[in-house]
Amino acid sequence: MYISTAVLEDLIDFGFIKNRADIFRLPEHKNEWVKNQNYGVRGVNRILRSIDVARHTTLDKFIASLGIPLIGSTVSKELCKYFQNYEDLKCACRTGYPFETLPTFGEAKATALKTYDFAEADEIYQYLDITNPYFPQDEDEDLPLTDMNTS
Repeated sequence: MYISTAVLEDLIDFGFIKNRADIFRLPEHKNEWVKNQNYGVRGVNRILRSIDVARHTTLDKFIASLGIPLIGSTVSKELCKYFQNYEDLKCACRTGYPFETLPTFGEAKATALKTYDFAEADEIYQYLDITNPYFPQDEDEDLPLTDMNTS
């Protein structure tokens, strides 16, 4: 998703955006937004479609976007191998999971995760459809059950 700085500044000035989660609430302001002389129905619809596409993302991209110190795209992908979803990761952070025992992790990254305030992330998360392509899938998960009695 790309929204230009000028458009973001306008949306902030209009009072539509006060935090990052407000981007996903922009459809609520569509009628008021298109009345502005700088935006037409087509332009607003294009931006809203772009936002809707951005709702579908992967867990690693979501984690990397949170701005947690020392937790970028590479580290996020590594975390996704151990935590199936956002709720699992957040729970691990809150309950003192020993992140420092993971490969390539140390005290600094572990502390960054354990002290991160998830309030804004929680607000954004509710608008997203997130998948995790890095979490190992159970190989037997999709196998049909068969009758073991072959007599």
